[in-house]
Amino acid sequence: MLVAARALVVEGGADALTMRALAARAGVSVPTVYGLIGGREAVIAAMLERGGDEFGRALVTADDDPIACIHAALDVYAAGLEANQDVVRALMGPEVAWMDAPGAARHRLRAFCTDALRDAQRPGILDRVCPAEELGAHLDALVLGAVTRWAGHPSGVDALTARLHHGAAMLLDRKSTRLNSSHIPLSR
Repeated sequence: MLVAARALVVEGGADALTMRALAARAGVSVPTVYGLIGGREAVIAAMLERGGDEFGRALVTADDDPIACIHAALDVYAAGLEANQDVVRALMGPEVAWMDAPGAARHRLRAFCTDALRDAQRPGILDRVCPAEELGAHLDALVLGAVTRWAGHPSGVDALTARLHHGAAMLLDRKSTRLNSSHIPLSR
């Protein structure tokens, strides 16, 4: 059913994802869709969680530096967005951007980065003034803003990736992660 949902979204945008259309595409009845997944929001959440599973499988960091791990996770996240940009761009309306799908890639990215920030604060790699959870929330907001901008404009993933890394470097404010903005192409 999620494959059918994805096809509907790719072909006709988020508005094309109705329970009747999904049932017809999947070859099941509407009550079956509701019984197995739920309503439209549950279908979208399941699609987001499938993306989160893909992110989790792709996220392999062997670096001992927690800040480097955050940057590696941002690369994996951006690659996932690029691979699924047709669906992401179609679903990136305000209704979906703030949807609570705990297994979605963005939520997994936030949890991973918050853990890495906590790891960076323990040995003093990162200043302890701001709690890791707060930094993770700020990083999440930065990611959501960058993705929303990217989804609404016909820009490539390179600009998005640069924006993510630049924002993370500014947020983390560590000498080894500070970037000179003149070296990062932030144009659309």
